[in-house]
Amino acid sequence: SDLQSAIVSAVRPQRPLRGCAYERFLPTGPLALLPKPDDAQGHAASLVWTLPTAEAERMCALANADYLAAAQDGFGERVGRFLALGRRGAYPLTQVMAESLYAPRAVLIGNAAQSLHPVAAQGFNLGLRDVAQLAELLAEGGDPGEPSRLERYAALRAEDREQTCRFTDRLVRLFSNELPGLSSLRHLGLAGLDILPGFRRVVMQRNLGFGGRVPLRARRL
Repeated sequence: SDLQSAIVSAVRPQRPLRGCAYERFLPTGPLALLPKPDDAQGHAASLVWTLPTAEAERMCALANADYLAAAQDGFGERVGRFLALGRRGAYPLTQVMAESLYAPRAVLIGNAAQSLHPVAAQGFNLGLRDVAQLAELLAEGGDPGEPSRLERYAALRAEDREQTCRFTDRLVRLFSNELPGLSSLRHLGLAGLDILPGFRRVVMQRNLGFGGRVPLRARRL
């Protein structure tokens, strides 16, 4: 995602999220509304809006009321109106992949190993699979820092990392492309996720990382 930034803030939705996360795919980038884990009543949520960096800077300079109105217009009223806005901060987005996942008696996992675009929480899911794979290897016993074990960890994570990186990049490009007719195809695809449970399960399994060659034991974790 070239020259994009994510504006992160808190909002108070009119209706509680009840543990649900929402993501709208806009031409300028995704707009996500996420429940706060420390807000059991659902009175507050995190709003993450990805925009071209120049546009993000302009949006951050708006008055609170104007920014809230713009965010409302982009997100819609799935959870009613946004009633209040917290402090905003913009963070540049850069894809970073570590050249090596291990060093003497050390491995990299999660955001220390790779930093991806936040669309569809793919970086978070990838980090969980890093942890699962490492746990499986450590459960074998013996010296946890043995070089051959760390090499195996890196080798086992290679395909999943590459696939997820490509998938994330393509997803961002797909939903930011304004080619004639492509918008209608996107709408049809998302509508299909709503009305075809089998299709939805396949996509969810792929997004969670179970569609690739993840070892069966790591899948169970």
